[in-house]
Amino acid sequence: MMAQNNIGQLTSIHYGRLVQYAAQKLHQQMLNKTQVNKILFYVYGRYLALTGERLFTDDSPKAWPYGPVFPKVNKRIDTTEVIKFSPEEMALFKQNQTAINVIVVGVDAMYNRSAVSLTRWSHQEGSPWHRTLYEGMEKGTQRAWNTEIPDEYMRQRPFDPLSELARITGLLEHEEEEKVKWWQYGTHFGLYSFYIIRCFFRHPLKKEKKDLELLEQVRSLLDVEVNDANIAKSRMIVGLHRIVENTHARRRLERWSLRVIAIYLAIVLGLVVCTYADIPFLGLPFIKIPDKIMIAVLSTTTANIIGLGLIVLRGHFLANEDKRIKETDNSIKDQ
Repeated sequence: MMAQNNIGQLTSIHYGRLVQYAAQKLHQQMLNKTQVNKILFYVYGRYLALTGERLFTDDSPKAWPYGPVFPKVNKRIDTTEVIKFSPEEMALFKQNQTAINVIVVGVDAMYNRSAVSLTRWSHQEGSPWHRTLYEGMEKGTQRAWNTEIPDEYMRQRPFDPLSELARITGLLEHEEEEKVKWWQYGTHFGLYSFYIIRCFFRHPLKKEKKDLELLEQVRSLLDVEVNDANIAKSRMIVGLHRIVENTHARRRLERWSLRVIAIYLAIVLGLVVCTYADIPFLGLPFIKIPDKIMIAVLSTTTANIIGLGLIVLRGHFLANEDKRIKETDNSIKDQ
């Protein structure tokens, strides 16, 4: 446990960045602000329940429309930053192993959860956020937004972030890699071969993307107040969400098609080499395919595969795309 004078040197911003650091180091994941706030809320409440003390004193969780938020952390963290700490900061963090353990548990359980699922988690009936807004209030009423969530609510019900199983060690230390035995490679390949094939076609060259939280913004607007202005903004946001999803779908189709084309052409090249190449010391040719079949493979089937690429290109440059973009821009300007 850190001495009292050292505790004061680490603020909510430090711990918010430590949450980001844990996600980046353990999972190669960039967190959005909703994820940082929700994980830090779990860490704050869990640490309070375990030790009876606040993890930091410069900020406290407030009840906002989309869940518990630390205002200072929410304002000052940069979700695009690759987190690095000075040796002095690392030394201070290491003095509080309890906090590190709780952070690893929270990050392991929540780093890949969407903003919507985390909001539902924090909004559960009986949760600290829910009690802060609705406990003791008449039906249909609530306390004001930005009300501080009392410590006793988190002491009484420290949230379990879906799983307490976590990799507690290795956040601030370099772990020694365990040697893998030769027979384990075959076992793992057998277990994951189906998964690899499925991902190959469903998510080719998939990269982790930042959650735009567009639909969550719609939900937050309508939760606050249903009026003409909020409805108009919600329609605009839903339109933007549709454009984003359409773009993502095109990218998935493009990557899938490129893989299919590349693999097919590689197989055709292999068949040609194995059938017609005269390389005695390699044992070629070692297969014999009738000429009629090879002609069909090299002409009709290959033309169909290349045509698939042309379809993809046409999908990227639709004739009416400029019109759609202008309509969206005009609707945004009208807001």
